[in-house]
Amino acid sequence: MNIQFSQWKKGTFFEVPSIELEFDTKIIEEAIGKNKNNWVAIYKKGASNDWKNVIKWSWVKDLYSVPSDEPAVKRYFTYTLPNGEYECRFFLNNTYKTFASFSFIADKSRDC
Repeated sequence: MNIQFSQWKKGTFFEVPSIELEFDTKIIEEAIGKNKNNWVAIYKKGASNDWKNVIKWSWVKDLYSVPSDEPAVKRYFTYTLPNGEYECRFFLNNTYKTFASFSFIADKSRDC
């Protein structure tokens, strides 16, 4: 199965800055969104995937989601970060090999 996100974007989840991961369909969300060993982490932009560089992480299955009848499924990874450039990275099966990533800028004057 070729697994893709339809999009990642920066936004808010109940007025808290967040990264939104949108899975193309509920089938894909079932395949990778609930896998107990898939995880996401925030790193400073350009940092290696070493654990020591992780600023915040979560199992994908534990990310916030909102029930919907839409075919796409959205999950939210909230953050509170100092201003700067970051990357949110998605890892499969508890590895450190980046499956997908999203670069963003944290800016406290604009994030909420």
